Amino acid sequence: MSFSLKQIEFDRQIDLAQIREFRKIQKIEILNELYTKYMHLVYGVALKNSQSRDNAKEIVSKVFDLFKSEVEQKEIDDLRNWLYQTTVSVCSD
Repeated sequence: MSFSLKQIEFDRQIDLAQIREFRKIQKIEILNELYTKYMHLVYGVALKNSQSRDNAKEIVSKVFDLFKSEVEQKEIDDLRNWLYQTTVSVCSD
């Protein structure tokens, strides 16, 4: 396993721990911190798929709203992947 794969797995485990912590104490700051970590990636995918900065910013907000509601209902095992798939889905709507 290369360093980058180890780092990705380490990050995934940290993300899962933060999600569990949020579910336990319901502090939105935990989700804000977690989303901020990946927001630049969401914005990049949104910008690539929407071709407009304003639309990309709107998509970033929509994805965060979906993240907040989804994390309360389901376990997200791989946040980075979930964010990518959700962003692409929102872009195609």
